[in-house]
Amino acid sequence: MAPKTSPGPSSVLRGHRTDVQALCYHPKKDLLYSGDADGEAKLWDLTTERALWSQRLHATHAGITALHFVTCNHSTLLSQGRDGAIKQWDVSAEGTLSRVPLQVIETGSYNFCRMAVYVPEGPATNLLHQQASPSSPEDMSDNSHAEAIKPQHKIDALAAMSDMANCNQLRTELASSICSEEDTTVETANAALVAIAGHDPAVLELWNLQTGAPMKQLHQPEGVKHGMCMAVQLFNQPARHTLYALVGYEDGEVAVWDVFQGNLLISKHLHDEPVMAVAIDATGEGAFSITHIFVYAPAKTSLMTYT
Repeated sequence: MAPKTSPGPSSVLRGHRTDVQALCYHPKKDLLYSGDADGEAKLWDLTTERALWSQRLHATHAGITALHFVTCNHSTLLSQGRDGAIKQWDVSAEGTLSRVPLQVIETGSYNFCRMAVYVPEGPATNLLHQQASPSSPEDMSDNSHAEAIKPQHKIDALAAMSDMANCNQLRTELASSICSEEDTTVETANAALVAIAGHDPAVLELWNLQTGAPMKQLHQPEGVKHGMCMAVQLFNQPARHTLYALVGYEDGEVAVWDVFQGNLLISKHLHDEPVMAVAIDATGEGAFSITHIFVYAPAKTSLMTYT
């Protein structure tokens, strides 16, 4: 049997003068946004395969590393550049962007980790309203309120590990939790969040997109050095009413965090090289990272890995 050949592209869109680094589909129209290393964005009509619009969103030296469409009260597009800024742009009915950004969030992040965006829906919205808050940079602390995992949580996690101990494809690590003792609130239940590697690229930061304020930092446990955050995705499971962050690190480690509580739930070494991308399926139970597919089961605090 002849080996299968890789499929070729169905079409090629030409017009960028430098490397294309970011892509984003319009959720309701047959349109595609693209961003390049010179900071220029283009809007493509996928029916005619022609560019409809172009605009420089970030400085030439910074480029565009990520684009994300957000539909909340109205449609906006987020752009991330390696200039320490995330910009929010108004989207017209035709799909073009405003000439001036609605908001510029100065994150101070200059690394390659692409942002992850979360817009709460249903019960998660209320949970966010109760538990998360914008903070000053000083309050994005180095976990001065850290406390140990509650004993019952340890027992449940160890029991789950014991129940699945015969599965050769399963290896889990339950790391120390980092919990905030303060119950604070967000000013709006419609707040969207963005996660990004911080000014210290080993730290994952969360920002409130509506206020542009920093909200929380997720530090690696004391004495643990996985290097820079290289990839991140935010996801929730409606039945559990919480928000998780799946993070890939420079040393090949992949971790799952409880965002609202600041707890590191699972950490596992899946790669020998930096993790360049992670993705979550629509259910929030399946995930993909380069060369590995694994399933995260919050109810059992476990990672099942398939090579």
